[in-house]
Amino acid sequence: MILVVKYLCLFVGLGCFIFCLLQLKQVQKVIHENVGGALNDHNYQEIEASLERVKKWGITLVVLLMVLLFLP
Repeated sequence: MILVVKYLCLFVGLGCFIFCLLQLKQVQKVIHENVGGALNDHNYQEIEASLERVKKWGITLVVLLMVLLFLP
């Protein structure tokens, strides 16, 4: 049973990590699209929302990794 929980945490954690990378890539794309000019309000809100999602999923990833480390 503990092995099932470990593998579940591992796969969900991997999904969180991939999601965080995709969100950071989205932020990078928006910033590169606006290199020549100032960021407008919509782009700023898009970046802010992406970074908020990265923070939330990153915290989830850390919690899952802690569970993996402390299970026997």
